[in-house]
Amino acid sequence: MLNIALCDDEAAVLRQLQQLLAEALTDTPYHIHAFSSPAALAHAAGHGLAPDIAILDIRLEGQNGIQLARQLFPDPTRTQVIFITGYLEFCSSVYETAHVYFLLKPLEADAFRRALEKALAVHRALPAQCLMVQTGTRLQRVPFASIRYLESQGRKLVFHCQEGELTCYASLADYLPRLPPRFVQCHKSFCVNLDYVAALETSRLILDRDEPIPISQARRAATRQRFLDYALPPG
Repeated sequence: MLNIALCDDEAAVLRQLQQLLAEALTDTPYHIHAFSSPAALAHAAGHGLAPDIAILDIRLEGQNGIQLARQLFPDPTRTQVIFITGYLEFCSSVYETAHVYFLLKPLEADAFRRALEKALAVHRALPAQCLMVQTGTRLQRVPFASIRYLESQGRKLVFHCQEGELTCYASLADYLPRLPPRFVQCHKSFCVNLDYVAALETSRLILDRDEPIPISQARRAATRQRFLDYALPPG
């Protein structure tokens, strides 16, 4: 699933960006993290958000978007940055940090689509971030982005992925240290990729395919806080 971060202090622009993305990504699963302040985006990044694409306004309240990109996505980075602005004076300064496109407001659909296509092309050309999983005599590469959740079943560990299931003889503890911050262990037998969580209930997480994943009583507070920090940052 493609993770896209938006940061603009104008609510109307955030709505327009979401509409443009919906029109352009009809065949690509994606999740939007929208922020109205640089502090909110920085907070989410500090709690595990690592977007594949970041669309940032340059003139933001409290911080320049170019400085924000340099702080959160320093080169080399896997995050493809698209800058947007209504001020031509930033045309030169955008080259102070890595980015794939620069768009002027008001945003035009065709130009936005070209910028998005370039960001996607660069992103897809990057080596996949993978977990190496041993299944019998086979060592398999499993992209983190494709893992929905991990489930311990006795001596077996099941990887529930977008493409299907993968089973190996291992414990959850064997793989937990290798997972990125967007994974949260909500139960002694389950670890979930927060990218796929649609809702949080008292004793379970609901994934985007209406799959319920239990939350143990001992892990309720920590799971709730991780979910809120990742999906619903302040601002």
